Amino acid sequence: MDLSSEQVHWLLGVFLVLIVSPLILREIQVIRRQWPALLIPFALLIVGIELFLDPVIHGSAIPENYSKETSQHLLLSALLLSIGMVEGARCFGKLQAFLWAMVLPIGLFLAGILFFFHAQHGAHVSMLLLIVQHRIMGVTLVITAVTKAVAELRPRSGLHAAWLIVIFIFSSELILYTEGSSVFGVFSVSTQ
Repeated sequence: MDLSSEQVHWLLGVFLVLIVSPLILREIQVIRRQWPALLIPFALLIVGIELFLDPVIHGSAIPENYSKETSQHLLLSALLLSIGMVEGARCFGKLQAFLWAMVLPIGLFLAGILFFFHAQHGAHVSMLLLIVQHRIMGVTLVITAVTKAVAELRPRSGLHAAWLIVIFIFSSELILYTEGSSVFGVFSVSTQ
């Protein structure tokens, strides 16, 4: 597919916005149907598959020094695929014990921690910019995890919408991610 690292981040951000928007609308009761609940396991499985196929998606545009990132992406892929299967089973009425409801928050927390230690590849911007962007995403995922855990402990509609809003923020961070270009194609970040 020959997609740059930036393009992969941007597409993932747009995908998550498309997933989380109907979920938020369901929580604030604009959508009254149950189908949006299936979007959570669907998204986890799709992102897990994307991370597994990441080197293929990059193709000839694969960044330099990408092997450590690939290893981390495979670990994250396995985590998301596992959580996606649990969430899918929960959507279909299986695994109803409270501990199963904690799998998603724990997984989000672990994913957030992985972002703190995310390996960086060579890019046309300062390594510090890449590290800071990934750490901000990590903080956002940890906040998402805590918000989701509290929502499960205290099932109120507002709290369930809150964790989804934090995912929306995470999606925006992916869309705004830069390695020197811009999602808008007009601006670029100088390395000087």
